[in-house]
Amino acid sequence: MNKLFVLKKITVAIVIVVLFVFNPLNSDGQIKPTNLLKISLITSTISYDEKEQQYKKEIETALQKYSEFVRKVDGDAIADMFTEDGEIANPGASIKGREEIRKFLNSFKNVTVELNVNTTESITIDGETAVQTGTYKQRAKLADGKVVEVEGHFKAEWIHQENKWLLTRIGTKQ
Repeated sequence: MNKLFVLKKITVAIVIVVLFVFNPLNSDGQIKPTNLLKISLITSTISYDEKEQQYKKEIETALQKYSEFVRKVDGDAIADMFTEDGEIANPGASIKGREEIRKFLNSFKNVTVELNVNTTESITIDGETAVQTGTYKQRAKLADGKVVEVEGHFKAEWIHQENKWLLTRIGTKQ
């Protein structure tokens, strides 16, 4: 659990205690409408924070699956992680559309990925979309035996559809 999430939970708990210490009931013994509104806002904040934390875990898991598929050079599985109009955008090459991505990735059948590591630096959630940034390192052996190593930064854009996270765009910079 990150520090900000814990701090928000502690702040919410303090606010709830203060509400009830300073007479939250009206003369009829009912909770004052203003306090009901405050309690509702506080609990919705908690729910949103928990949902955001859950989404971040799901995105991190999706990125690890993506990395696993890259190591296996499984172009079909990687392509299936994209929306229909998804895009791989790298310097010098942009591949748009799930089926074009599939064709492009399946052209690497004679490549062996020896190492593929992605490390998340940040995930920003905005409703049902997210942007994830981080670093990557990859080592691959080409069909001619040549070994190529690349590393740099990535930016992945995700959308939550059909109870899963799909890539709308991913790009790298060395």
